[in-house]
Amino acid sequence: MKRLFDIIVAFVGLVILLPVMILVAILIRINLGSPIMFNQLRPGLLGKPIRIYKFRTMTDEYNEAGELVPTFERITKFGQIIRRLSLDELPQLLNVLKGDMSIVGPRPLLMEYLDRYSPEQARRNEVRPGITGWAQVNGRNAISWDERFKLDVWYVDNQSLLLDFKIIWSTLIKVIRSEDVNQASNVTMPIFMGNNDPDTEQEEFNKIIIIGAGGVGKGIYQIIEDINKVKKTWDIIGFIDENEEKSKGMLFNLPVFGSIDVLNDPFYAGVHVTFAIGNPVEKMKLIEKFRVKYPKVTSPTLIHPTAIVSNEAKIGVGTVVNALVVIEPHSYIGDFVLVYYGCMIGHDSMIEDYVSLLPQSNVSGDVVVKKCASLGSNSTIIQGIEVGEYTVVGAGAVVLKSLPAQCTAVGVPAKAIKFHHEMKVGMLNG
Repeated sequence: MKRLFDIIVAFVGLVILLPVMILVAILIRINLGSPIMFNQLRPGLLGKPIRIYKFRTMTDEYNEAGELVPTFERITKFGQIIRRLSLDELPQLLNVLKGDMSIVGPRPLLMEYLDRYSPEQARRNEVRPGITGWAQVNGRNAISWDERFKLDVWYVDNQSLLLDFKIIWSTLIKVIRSEDVNQASNVTMPIFMGNNDPDTEQEEFNKIIIIGAGGVGKGIYQIIEDINKVKKTWDIIGFIDENEEKSKGMLFNLPVFGSIDVLNDPFYAGVHVTFAIGNPVEKMKLIEKFRVKYPKVTSPTLIHPTAIVSNEAKIGVGTVVNALVVIEPHSYIGDFVLVYYGCMIGHDSMIEDYVSLLPQSNVSGDVVVKKCASLGSNSTIIQGIEVGEYTVVGAGAVVLKSLPAQCTAVGVPAKAIKFHHEMKVGMLNG
């Protein structure tokens, strides 16, 4: 019923307000130039990114360093009038017709706020964001973030068509009276930093997206969080997972995007990615395709604070080292290697690209583990052994003799029980 209500109100509103929108567009073109509208990614239902549209109210003025000047210097008197009358929000009627927004609901804030919400505050994303909302008619920008979020969550728990009618009517009254537009002397709300201190200075951190929202993704999320506990380094934007069920929801109050195509958006310029994929071959296939499509996107090396890594060891790009791992001197760990919890890598060993070492794998000194091999949990590779590329060592296996490529080996001592020649061929043809 609410969706039908939204469609009817948005359609009627567009028809009635079309002359006003045309007039506003002409005035913006005269006063501010081109473009007339701006668009931006904001969190929609369940935090999924949507692109909202608004009439432009500020100039694009830069300082001598090539940076945009502060908001209060860029907004003009004309822009203040547009904001005071809420005319800048009118293009969002198109967002309502598209199904991205509702007429009434919590306002869509910034994407970077998602991981700053408390679990209770994050509940505001359980409904579609709105053009107006309960917080807007109970203070708008004149109340604190904490008060605003409490009002948003109250609406989520008490929403009804009758309440929506009340909010729409109150909004019209407040727009006519120009009430609660600005907080104190500010043009907009202060930046939300996850606390109630509006004077907290915003600090820029490295944005990162985790590709894979399964168990490995959850583990890497925790690694990043533990790194941030020691020193705030990363701002986790969300996850990417093509699994339809996973991409419908959120994980750790962060959105799960359904495609890597989200990286095409300018909002994600400069973002880093980390690959949370346990299967070495699938990981390699995805990364090779990814590097062709996004050659400028980088993957950081992530090392848990409790890992013990020799200064004489070398670790490649995109590799993830989990908690309580020990890597001894003169070991070489290739690119995009996944080293799970509690693994031991002895001196002078070589772990080639895309290898996965599952929890508490024990690699002795002078061992070579070739590309795309996988070592099962609690497996042991004794000194001087070579494990062939694409080979899978089973959980608990003890490898006393070198293993050929493309086989599965299990037992104590480990023996090859089958070969999978099609793995490499399939990968190259994929």
